[in-house]
Amino acid sequence: MTYTSLKSPENRDYTYDLNVAHLYGNLLNTYGDNGNVLMIKYVGEKLGAKMTFDIVSVGDYFDKDYYDMVFFGGGQDYEQSIVAKDLPSKRDAIGQFIQDNKVLLAICGGFQLLGQYYIQANGVRIDGIGVMGHYTLNQENNRYIGDIKIHNEEFNETYYGFENHQGRTFLSDDEKPLGKVVYG
Repeated sequence: MTYTSLKSPENRDYTYDLNVAHLYGNLLNTYGDNGNVLMIKYVGEKLGAKMTFDIVSVGDYFDKDYYDMVFFGGGQDYEQSIVAKDLPSKRDAIGQFIQDNKVLLAICGGFQLLGQYYIQANGVRIDGIGVMGHYTLNQENNRYIGDIKIHNEEFNETYYGFENHQGRTFLSDDEKPLGKVVYG
């Protein structure tokens, strides 16, 4: 599937082309990830890029050399367990994509599955592909829900968002957080 925008004329002169893989976009879209993809597309087009998004899903080949960017969204535990069975077939290519310093935006379950493992709400451990060192544990009776404000000291930037999350992720020594939670 390729995303298109109603306001993007086909005959427009673009400065460059960007090919984006939306990993498992047909399975992991619980928290409005299609909206995230459309916003990335919108901003890219405003900056002069012809944006093409392909869903790369179960059984599909991930071509690390074709894609300029990857978006890997979130989902429910059931869908994440389906993705976890297919993802190892893409492990080496995704790992090399990251090592090549290409852009990969992973949120929620996508981020968890890039790590070592995560524990589902029912206590079942789901192994990630281990291309990053973090892991996520389930918290009993403690769900983070609500607005959040994060400050990134390195870039002196503040980010606002919404959190709906029961897991707690622990970063490895070679990873750093997006920022520190100011509130939320």
